Amino acid sequence: LMACRIVSSGKPAHAKVSPYRYMSTLAPIRVPIHKWRQYSMKRKEYERYLAVDIHKRYLMVGGVNEAQEMVMRPRRVSISQWEEWLSRHINRSDALVIEATTNVWHIYDQLVKVAGKVVVAHAGKTKLIASARVKTDRLDVLNLAKLLAADLIPEVWVPPLAVRELRGVTAHRLKMVSARTRLQNQLLSL
Repeated sequence: LMACRIVSSGKPAHAKVSPYRYMSTLAPIRVPIHKWRQYSMKRKEYERYLAVDIHKRYLMVGGVNEAQEMVMRPRRVSISQWEEWLSRHINRSDALVIEATTNVWHIYDQLVKVAGKVVVAHAGKTKLIASARVKTDRLDVLNLAKLLAADLIPEVWVPPLAVRELRGVTAHRLKMVSARTRLQNQLLSL
């Protein structure tokens, strides 16, 4: 038998619960002691674990601490006030997570300058881990922050700025080619 440390979710280990139902009902994870020590040495602790949910006209921000107690109530920040809010409320002792969306890279570049750690989460895999029956922006932000504090976020590779710019140019060219083809087809149909 191997000595293990049990990381518990508060539920008994023998309870049969689907791992996709609620984040808080996940079964305990058994980690061998020698691996736990390696894991705990590698992981840097942060004061707050914050999540940012990006929308078209606003962002929802909230966070928890290491013990997963709420330290920042979920709040709505408009895009126009985002940079000012960011400079006043985020510091190097914070770890942040944002879900990968179409406009994530602009926000990511702003966050990297002021936060200690910024993680871009894979939206589909995160949904599998933290799916819930009740979905609101406030609950989504808190679930993301709790997953970050528990180090359960499936990360996305963050391409360098040059690669992102090249992708933008390629996407723009694709739009222009499809617009040209559409116009040619409309002219031919006359």
